[in-house]
Amino acid sequence: MVDAQKHVVRLLQMFEVSLRTGEYRARAEFAARLAEMVAAGTDYADTLRSLSRVEGMEDFALRLMWCAERAAGIPDESTAERICEYEIENLAHALAQAPKLTTPESEHGPGLRPRDLGSSVTHFCSSVAAVQREAFRGEEFLGTRRATMQALALDAERLRAAAAAERNEDVERFGRAFGGFLEYILAQNLLSDVRVVNLIENASLTLQTAIETLGADDYDALHQTTLLLEHPVTLLEQHRSREEGI
Repeated sequence: MVDAQKHVVRLLQMFEVSLRTGEYRARAEFAARLAEMVAAGTDYADTLRSLSRVEGMEDFALRLMWCAERAAGIPDESTAERICEYEIENLAHALAQAPKLTTPESEHGPGLRPRDLGSSVTHFCSSVAAVQREAFRGEEFLGTRRATMQALALDAERLRAAAAAERNEDVERFGRAFGGFLEYILAQNLLSDVRVVNLIENASLTLQTAIETLGADDYDALHQTTLLLEHPVTLLEQHRSREEGI
């Protein structure tokens, strides 16, 4: 049985990825923020009910509520992912009916604002932690899902954009390098490589430490991590050598 709240969050995250691919920026931002609200809320159903009362959003909200109700009948996570892939087209059709999100002049959906750098870092690190939790069952490595890594790549892009807005060149370069690293991982289909999860977890920790301490040494470590992320082949080989004790 699949948890309804997690199912809706997964569906919205996969929906966001599909929208980014299609360059529907406003709709993608809306889906991302809604996924955050659903994930953080103690009563996600109330969030969806509130959305259903927004003019033009009725069909979209009802579709999500329908998906949530049927989550209990989904036998496992792999089936849930296939259902999400199927539902994306239905959500796209429903969201297209919302006039406030279809105008090209609207950079953000109704009530949406870009995150500041602090909240972007927090969200990014939380997303990396979620990848780590998904990848392991106890000490057994299970690998990562493509949709999860694509969603993390979008979080890296949001981090880069927030850093650029606040003129933090160090974090902006890190976000760009991290996104490029994930593009390489996806292109090479390295989702079953445990080194990938270890590396992104270490990179996230380095970023978080640099932001929290603002120390010169910590920013030097961030620079070094960024440089390594910009050269994924070299980074993976170095990590393999350390594991083998070479």
